[in-house]
Amino acid sequence: YKAAGEKLALLMCQSNRALKAKIGLSSLGYTCRLSSSVLDYPIEMTNNEKSLSHHHQNFPGKKNNNTPQSSPPCIICDNFLTDHQQLHLKDIFEDPKSSYWVDHNYQIEPPSPYFSFVMPLNKEKSSLPSMKPLSSTPPKRKQDGFLDNLIQSILQLKPLRKKYPRLKKARYVEMWLHNRPHASGHQMHFDSDDEGRGGIRNPIISTIVYITAGCGGPSLVTNQRLGDDQLATHGWLCHPKEKRLVAFDGKVLHGVVPGKGVSPTADDSADNTSTNSNCNKRRVTLMLAFWDNIQIRHGGPKEPAIGAARPFPSKGEWLTALTKRTPESLSMSADDNRQETPGHTGNAIEETAPIPLDCVYETLDGQPWTEDMGLPDYNKVFQGF
Repeated sequence: YKAAGEKLALLMCQSNRALKAKIGLSSLGYTCRLSSSVLDYPIEMTNNEKSLSHHHQNFPGKKNNNTPQSSPPCIICDNFLTDHQQLHLKDIFEDPKSSYWVDHNYQIEPPSPYFSFVMPLNKEKSSLPSMKPLSSTPPKRKQDGFLDNLIQSILQLKPLRKKYPRLKKARYVEMWLHNRPHASGHQMHFDSDDEGRGGIRNPIISTIVYITAGCGGPSLVTNQRLGDDQLATHGWLCHPKEKRLVAFDGKVLHGVVPGKGVSPTADDSADNTSTNSNCNKRRVTLMLAFWDNIQIRHGGPKEPAIGAARPFPSKGEWLTALTKRTPESLSMSADDNRQETPGHTGNAIEETAPIPLDCVYETLDGQPWTEDMGLPDYNKVFQGF
């Protein structure tokens, strides 16, 4: 009954009928919900997100602990992946029956436990999956495996280095992925070491690489940090777009809005390069979080075989494809003035503005949730699922 009620409430909230969901949400115990501007998000159009050279978002008013800075805590880099690189990642991860998902028993309903892999950045030898001791200075990498090159490409992106100066202190990178249908969101959360067990420790930044798009809702990044005494007052939407990279401050609250409307199919795309033609599209994302310090957990006899912050495995079809040395056409380029070249198809990397929101949470009556209302119980906040 509750699951059906929540699905009906989400349908109403995503079709300009949020007030009609009030009675149902109240009967389910909710007192607060994500705002209509979040759940009934604007569909991205070409003029909705503009190049930062023409757009700077500033919020008026006095600053306090929960007021955003003059710039959002996130950044978007379009065309981060080249066509060849995107296709390579699709070959590995797009099919939900491919090796990575099957090897880890990945599922949506019920959701599989969170799992991730960690590697030191300053290894004596860079090629995965070897785990060498940390050295004081990272070696200069030439043409290593695909994943090595992708990680280095992120670290070398000029917009990221400028916005997140602490990125130069990164010593580890944590990797995880998701492969989800259109209506599947992700609850609002903070990225933390071992999911917050033993205290909250956040990465320097987290990044999202969109392998597929045209499916699923936008990522939502807020100005709320752990310890704030009120809910987020501002948010930024980052729509899924192929070859796009989104990076955000590792200390801020974020999540994924469930996709609204009818689930698109692979054949809906005019430029259909999907390996899942005639099937419902999937939102496939690769996440890489950069840490100054994180414990690599090897697990134990009483722990699950997979879990958070595990060392990279030594074998696997997906691992071989992801870490093998790659031809020039798949080598990563961090040059944000990149031009199309033979074997390196793709437009110049372009920094793009996220969609700003001045209301993230509302009462069930549709009024902004204000500071004097305090922090509601997490389980009483409707997020669409």
